[in-house]
Amino acid sequence: MKTIDSRQEGSVLVIAILMLTILTLICATTLQVTTQNAGANMQAASWQQALTGAEAGVDAAMNALNTNTWTNWTQYAGSPTGFIAPPASASPTPTAAIQAPDSTHFNYLPTASSRSLHLAGEGNDTVGIWVTVDTAGMGLKAYNGGQPYRIRATATALVPGLSRVSNQKLDNDLRNLSLRWDRKTNAAVSLPQVSRRIEVIAAPQFNSSFHYALLMANSVTMNGGSYIDSFSSKDTLDFPGGFYTNAAWLAALQNPAPAFGVTSLESGNVATNNSTNSNLNGMNVYGSLAYSGPTVAGTSNVQGNISTPFNVPIQPTSDPSAGSYSTSLPSPVIAGTKLNPTVYKLTDLTVNGGQTLLITGPNPGSDNNYVVIWVTGTWKINGGGTITSAPNVHVTYYLDNGATINGSALINGSGLAENLQIIGVGSNQTFKLDGGGTFIGTVNAPGWDITLSGSGDFSGAFIGKTMTMTGGARVHYDVALQDIYPGGASNYSYASWFEEAANPTHKALGLDGVYHPIIY
Repeated sequence: MKTIDSRQEGSVLVIAILMLTILTLICATTLQVTTQNAGANMQAASWQQALTGAEAGVDAAMNALNTNTWTNWTQYAGSPTGFIAPPASASPTPTAAIQAPDSTHFNYLPTASSRSLHLAGEGNDTVGIWVTVDTAGMGLKAYNGGQPYRIRATATALVPGLSRVSNQKLDNDLRNLSLRWDRKTNAAVSLPQVSRRIEVIAAPQFNSSFHYALLMANSVTMNGGSYIDSFSSKDTLDFPGGFYTNAAWLAALQNPAPAFGVTSLESGNVATNNSTNSNLNGMNVYGSLAYSGPTVAGTSNVQGNISTPFNVPIQPTSDPSAGSYSTSLPSPVIAGTKLNPTVYKLTDLTVNGGQTLLITGPNPGSDNNYVVIWVTGTWKINGGGTITSAPNVHVTYYLDNGATINGSALINGSGLAENLQIIGVGSNQTFKLDGGGTFIGTVNAPGWDITLSGSGDFSGAFIGKTMTMTGGARVHYDVALQDIYPGGASNYSYASWFEEAANPTHKALGLDGVYHPIIY
């Protein structure tokens, strides 16, 4: 009979206990790692859900601005502090009076079940959202000559699981969870949560034909020392007679209080609905750039803001309606009135070198002198020839077949861009302004390719299919055109977008182009 040594029994028992202990430790470690990983995954999912909620809040604000519909919004007097929601004791404006915020009010979309983002799936499925919209002290001409708005959207998502950090240190540093205390208000939280906040500047885009120095359907190209700036022909204090000169512009820019404000000198705004092949080549633009499409190249010297997307419908042009007109031009040309302008329909219009065609009116002491010249064929002003319109005369040219003229060939005696309009009708035509002279007027040819060259000074505004500026051509946008063709904002685009940094030492780009510590 075989006997078992008690020492062997003890060894087997010890080994069994050790193996059981090891297995227990392995299971415990596995369970701990699995639990921590699951917690980290829950935190990551909630963090992403909070971003989705904040973006939804921004979308709600942009929709309210674009449609001017403020249903479910409340308007408060004063200004929100940082990203903190307004206190319940704040006095709201009656719901019936809700409209876009002004300099003394902001609009507030509070968290409520009816305005929360409900998500299907496991874990947290509800994200609370609140949004504020205000002017943030930004002036009326900070962007494209209109009022921009600041949108601040905050979203909070609950974090399922225990109130403890995960085993992913970098994740913890990134997400800055509020497990027991709200990191923004320092108030205790009943359940773990995470908040994400986005700040957006919404820039207005306008329907008005002449709200931009350049408004193009397609590309904008600048090179050869060309540049764009702005002034106001109504500012006769800084610009005697309302005429632009570079010396007057520089003097007004250095003046801390020019008559129409510094923004009137830096509103040479450029916009394109399709920026493909656009390149500013580092040329100076004293204004903002708005575009849709590929990133515009060479924007290092755009002095204002760069925003995208941009989508303002450019209205097509058409010839004058059929009516009473003459088929030959007398000399001088006598204008009619605003209600009954004289109309000339010409197959061709040629002014030879050394000749001057004078356009005058029967009412020299008033502004009520209007004439329309419609050219269906070729328009030529040969070297040295000029067409001169007298002061107080409004001349509108309709062109069907393109044109190439010297910049000094059209003399606008009034000095006001509104008084000389060139309207290009149709498509696949070109319009060129050459030479080193001065052109004062507007060009509205949405289907045409426009070229400015020859170091000329062009005061007014341009609408076209494409724009090429070369040879030192200079465009001086007359902001007075905004008052003549007012047009409201058709939509708002994103001029800037950034998320609040988790680290309090992080900084964000401010409206002044300087990085500032973020206010919590």
